[in-house]
Amino acid sequence: MVKTLYEHFLVHIDLVPEHMKQMIANGEPKERITCDYISGMTDHFAIMTYEKTLHPQKLERVLITS
Repeated sequence: MVKTLYEHFLVHIDLVPEHMKQMIANGEPKERITCDYISGMTDHFAIMTYEKTLHPQKLERVLITS
């Protein structure tokens, strides 16, 4: 799951929070920013992000039936 999130945010670096985008503008490599972003995620947030990224229809069904 972590590897998939890493690959996703590396390609979609524009989805990281604004303060991290500023770090990229200041010369920090996007690989480092991606690692920092994922390492700061709680387990719950990482799972939700993973589900939303890879299986948005499945997540929608879970949220509707909850």
